[in-house]
Amino acid sequence: MKSYILPVENSHGGDSWKMPIIFSAPLDLSEIKKKDIGKFIKIMLLTFQKAYRENTSSCTFISIDLHTLETNSKLQPDFWNNGQAIATEHLEYNERIELSLIDEHNVSFEVKEPKEIESNLLSSIAEHVHFIQINSQDLSIIEDDF
Repeated sequence: MKSYILPVENSHGGDSWKMPIIFSAPLDLSEIKKKDIGKFIKIMLLTFQKAYRENTSSCTFISIDLHTLETNSKLQPDFWNNGQAIATEHLEYNERIELSLIDEHNVSFEVKEPKEIESNLLSSIAEHVHFIQINSQDLSIIEDDF
């Protein structure tokens, strides 16, 4: 099990704040990104949406955008239910990936790539930040990719 930090910036009405999400998953995300960027992006989205659902009764997004240095593309807000594939043929594993989401209350979220964190750092900050566990049941939504 590896631990990661998912940097998220939230903004609404001109105010913004950082709200990192710490998560553990039975995955090596650096290897997944090298082998399958589409799967890596799905894991970013899955992690953010799981943390978001734990903190709100609403979990409807009206917009999901994928950004890299070279490209921008849109994902369907109902991404998981419509079987949309992520076009990744134009993406390189060394590009920085960012997701922009807007919820039904017009609150926007900028989700940046997760970074692995050391276990000693995790133990000192875990009680001060949002922590979630990504397990095989969570990953079953993208099971065709594993």
